[in-house]
Amino acid sequence: MDDPIHRDFREAGGAAILRLTYERAEGEPDALTLTFRQRDGRLRRVRFTNPTDLRVQAPFPAVGWLLVLDVSQRQLDGLSLLVTDGEMSEALSFYARAAEELAAI
Repeated sequence: MDDPIHRDFREAGGAAILRLTYERAEGEPDALTLTFRQRDGRLRRVRFTNPTDLRVQAPFPAVGWLLVLDVSQRQLDGLSLLVTDGEMSEALSFYARAAEELAAI
């Protein structure tokens, strides 16, 4: 089964990642925040909760384009998103439970 592109990220193709922040606070779920500029010029900041299996390697941050897939049908212990480099170079890849749009700074 092919995983569909998550509905909130259909326009994220061609994204230039500007910042990646990993947050860990006692009593709170881990979070990874990505700030990126979409191909259409829109600046977005998104917090992904419970990031798992994080992989970052060269040529990061030049990931080509950002791909966010809805993997909720896979039943992966509550993980519902796969965030990856759309060119599958594995410059960036992780699973997450949820995504929350934050105000761009």
